[in-house]
Amino acid sequence: AGLAGKDVLVTIARAASGGAAAEGSGGAEDANWRSRAGERGGYVYIMADRYRGTIYTGVTADIAARTVQHSEGRGGVFTSRYALTRLVYVERHDDIEAAIAREKAVKKWNRAWKIRAIEEQNPEWNDLFDTLNM
Repeated sequence: AGLAGKDVLVTIARAASGGAAAEGSGGAEDANWRSRAGERGGYVYIMADRYRGTIYTGVTADIAARTVQHSEGRGGVFTSRYALTRLVYVERHDDIEAAIAREKAVKKWNRAWKIRAIEEQNPEWNDLFDTLNM
């Protein structure tokens, strides 16, 4: 909760669907977005335990705080059980409703599509938490 109100900088990448820009990304293939507390934006994100390991797709208005919750084992039963503490994919949306709709769509993707999206943005499956500008 101590992260609220601080700037968060996240780089987004194209979605896995045929190379089209992510919905809500303003058509930018790769763009930096700033989110400040009080804005109604949201993030679709994927957590993993290791390279090409178990993955979880989620949505949040505060990516930094949510990632901390996952890393501390407070992000949910599934993510805690499988130690999904590595933020491997982030997609920024201008409003939370668009982010929620996108998360629902991504959750329906098969695993190969999710891996493709992750690897287009983050080929090494590095933890992106350290790239957040808090």
